[in-house]
Amino acid sequence: MATTYLTRTPASDGNRKTWTFSAWVKRTGTAEGRIISTFITAESKDGTIHLYPDGEVLVVDNNGSGNVTDLKTNRLLRDTSGYYNIVVASDTTQAVAANRVKLYINGVQETSFATETYPAQDTDWTGINEDVAQVIGRKGDASTQYFNGLMTHIQFVDGLQLAPTEFGEFDSTSGIWKIKTSCYATPGTNGYCLKMETTTGSAMGTDSSGNGNNFTEVG
Repeated sequence: MATTYLTRTPASDGNRKTWTFSAWVKRTGTAEGRIISTFITAESKDGTIHLYPDGEVLVVDNNGSGNVTDLKTNRLLRDTSGYYNIVVASDTTQAVAANRVKLYINGVQETSFATETYPAQDTDWTGINEDVAQVIGRKGDASTQYFNGLMTHIQFVDGLQLAPTEFGEFDSTSGIWKIKTSCYATPGTNGYCLKMETTTGSAMGTDSSGNGNNFTEVG
C-alpha cells in the first residue's frame, strides 16, 4: 500500500469485548507493517494486528500499562507470491483464556506462539471498536510502519466471534484456502466490508456491508 492508508473514527464505541476482523493480505516486501492499528494519543494506548519483518503475526492490546493481550506466532509469513487470510476473533467473556482471542491463518487456528498472553475475562479492547481512529495499513499514531503489500476484502464484525469459514473455504479439489467474496450478512453497528474494488468506480474505503461505514483514503 506504499504510503497510502485508510482511516475511520466510529461515532461511538461498539462491542469492545466481542468482534471479528478478517483481511486478505499479500506481502511485497519485508518491512514491518500494520494491518490494522489504533491509538489513543493522550494515554499512549493501542490495539493492533501487524506483521514483523521476519514474518511473525502480532496481535497486541496495550492498555497504557503494558500488553494485556500479546500473541506472536512462531509461524512466519514470508511468501510474497500469494495472499494470506488473517482472522482475529475476540470474545473476552469466555471462561477459557485461550478462547478469548483466536488467530487463524488461511483457515487454520494458530496454537504455537513465541509470545502468548491472553486478556483477563471481560476485558475491553483498547482502541479496536472504540470511538478513536481505526487505521488500516499504517501505524495508528505516526507515519510509520505502512503495510508493504496489498490488501483486499477487509471485514470487521461488531459483536460476534466468528470462525474463518465465514470469510474463506478450502477448495474441494486442491485443498487450498480460497476467498469468499460476499460480505458477512450481519456485521453489527460498527462493522464494515472493504472490498477495495476501485475498478467499479468506488473508492478503496467504500463499505460494501450496507452500513455506510466508509473509510477515508489518505496518501
